[in-house]
Amino acid sequence: MTRLNEKLRLARVVLGELERAGPLRWSELEKRTVKQCGTTGTFRAILRFLKSNRYVEKSGPSHRTLRDHGEENAHLGRHR
Repeated sequence: MTRLNEKLRLARVVLGELERAGPLRWSELEKRTVKQCGTTGTFRAILRFLKSNRYVEKSGPSHRTLRDHGEENAHLGRHR
């Protein structure tokens, strides 16, 4: 598997977990993601990417809770 495919798979896992479970704390999202694929380092890198491109955002005043940004980013990972 190429590096890009690994990153896309990890991004799909992160967004899928947020979509399925709703807002999650960082540590819970990390546990769920690393259990399926990746490492802590790759999780942090992909989360930085998703946050900087507004695919995820904080769900409130807590610095630890993240949520899916919304349906405008739903195209990520969908193949036709």
